[in-house]
Amino acid sequence: EILTRTETILVNTEDETIPSGVLQIIDKEGNVVDSWSTTDEWHITWGLTEGEEYTIHQVSTPYPYRVAKDDTFEVLQGEITYVKVINDKVKDVTISKKVSGSGANTEDVFNYHVTITNGEHNVNHVVETPNGNLTLTTDNTGSGELDFTMKHNESVKIKGVYKDAVVTVTESANKYVASYQVDNGTRTINPTNNMDLTSTITMGDNDVSIAFENTLTI
Repeated sequence: EILTRTETILVNTEDETIPSGVLQIIDKEGNVVDSWSTTDEWHITWGLTEGEEYTIHQVSTPYPYRVAKDDTFEVLQGEITYVKVINDKVKDVTISKKVSGSGANTEDVFNYHVTITNGEHNVNHVVETPNGNLTLTTDNTGSGELDFTMKHNESVKIKGVYKDAVVTVTESANKYVASYQVDNGTRTINPTNNMDLTSTITMGDNDVSIAFENTLTI
């Protein structure tokens, strides 16, 4: 009897291999029949049943990639079965702060509230802040929120945000006149002070930068 041969590889959307992910092949009874850590080479699985349908399941993937959803494949008769698992890249959101003007104080602390909606369900996003890392956790609807603070010349990075997620960042009302800049497009929102300033973006194929700039003149 000739054993079947199934070859599997993990790649990104540019067809570049992704090492250090973990993949499994699961049979129709739910049994894991093969499990391995990915490399730059095709992984060979011998002896799957011809004509049977199997599930390819991804357990984990290295940052900055997104775990693929389960998919199925059928083992071919008399030829090699090729299975390619594709991971999208996740993106980062960087939020920065600057103050200027004769009345500006670089030690002033500004309060922020960030929400993610339409994101991946039940994900812990690492949030790098000047005061240490925080975690923004999405629930089973893909929504989550977090509060943080920044001062002049500080920044916060939300890591691993998925495409099509909606990120809203609100700066609490303060004594400054404020504007924000999203990827080189500046929008002045509150021409007078003591108003909340909100920026909302939908994630696409690139990282996003949001720069809050405040002016106080006396």
